[in-house]
Amino acid sequence: ALSEHPERVLQFLSSPPQTNEVGRSAVLIGGLLTIARRTELPLDLYEIGSSAGLNLRADCYGYRLGDATWGPRDAGLQLSPSWKGPPPPIEAALAIRSRRACDANPIDLESVGARERLIAYVWADQMDHIARIEAAIAIASSVAARIDCAEAADWVEQNIDFNPVAGGTRVLFHSVVWSYLPEESRKRISAHLTRAGAAARAGAPLAWLRFELADPPELRLTLWPSGEETLLARAHPHGAWVHWLS
Repeated sequence: ALSEHPERVLQFLSSPPQTNEVGRSAVLIGGLLTIARRTELPLDLYEIGSSAGLNLRADCYGYRLGDATWGPRDAGLQLSPSWKGPPPPIEAALAIRSRRACDANPIDLESVGARERLIAYVWADQMDHIARIEAAIAIASSVAARIDCAEAADWVEQNIDFNPVAGGTRVLFHSVVWSYLPEESRKRISAHLTRAGAAARAGAPLAWLRFELADPPELRLTLWPSGEETLLARAHPHGAWVHWLS
């Protein structure tokens, strides 16, 4: 391949990898259920570092979370991480009202080449992983979501405003993205969310859900107007196992 197709290989290497690990949805879904239970409002999702937006459709997959199940039983993707601890609040009425996201190099799933490229980032011997991402791509094609090409801090400042409309919970979330952002971007996002959180109220809450690297990786939630932060879970970086704490 290297000798016969050098131009194609060089073109493929012109941008950073985009793994878009959909297994992380098995961690994130517990956070979304927790937000839905605590606020009892529909959610408006905002994701940074979204890649192709596969985790932006987390509510469209089926899950076995220990002894509990959640999600469409006929979903083309079923995630079953090794689970420790109690289940998340599966009884919560989770309704997603809108889905928006940004990425520095978003992958357009309408493009056959882009879909092939996304699958090609999976190691060739990980057949379960390949089947998982193919199933997620098929589901994403029927669930609308807007993914902007933008720098994360700029996008957050432009889209999370200080005058929220009542009737929904805005949720900024990300997974294994934070450590890749420049320090200045992280400071701007944190400061902006603190200011936006101060303007939140019971009928228009703001949530910051992040699954980020630690030892092991942690799922944390900050929910305004109270500003309370909760460590919800620790988990494998690809969602292979989850230890639910909350």
